[in-house]
Amino acid sequence: MKDMRLRLFYRVSAWSLILALGVLVLLNIAVGKAGGESVKAIPSALKIPIGAVGALGAFGFFALWLGMLWNCVATPNRSIAIRWLWLLLILFSGPIGALVYYFLAFRSGDEAHAVKS
Repeated sequence: MKDMRLRLFYRVSAWSLILALGVLVLLNIAVGKAGGESVKAIPSALKIPIGAVGALGAFGFFALWLGMLWNCVATPNRSIAIRWLWLLLILFSGPIGALVYYFLAFRSGDEAHAVKS
């Protein structure tokens, strides 16, 4: 049960990070198209929801990054060389590396875990 909650927590963290990155990209495109030079061009009514999504994304980044680092180091069914490669990717590429690890390595382990249970 605890393992299921932790996996759900990582899933929510990953998707909140993806949401925040998507909003950031759309915000940059919108400000650029409007001819604005900074965030000051954003209407005041949008600043609070955008800030909330940013805070959620920051939390998602930190939680997912630490969780995927821990999972990478603590997973015994991978070779040492593979663990080192994943560890370096997660450490040096930050949230993108954590997302790549989550979708390629962690979730594939999730499916294998579900078959065993």
